[in-house]
Amino acid sequence: MSESFADLFEQSLQDVDMTPGAIVIGTVIDIDSKGGFGICHEHTTVAEATHAVKRACGLYQDQTRFKKIRKQIMQIDHSWDSAATNYIELYQSLTHQN
Repeated sequence: MSESFADLFEQSLQDVDMTPGAIVIGTVIDIDSKGGFGICHEHTTVAEATHAVKRACGLYQDQTRFKKIRKQIMQIDHSWDSAATNYIELYQSLTHQN
């Protein structure tokens, strides 16, 4: 294999908007979608950020929904083991290794 993981990762990001403040679609699922756990906005503008903050405040006011989503978020595995497994799977998919 002649390409490094970093090179392969960079290639995979060519079509992703990685400008400062950009939202990477698919990373966080919006609360208005099934299984969603985050407040998303597509563009980094004052209007969209303001709308997102208002949605977050509305979610907080609905304590039943807020607690349900908070419980769901707390069940997500954010450990380094999980992250490392995801990076290994990404590397293998980019290098077509199994």
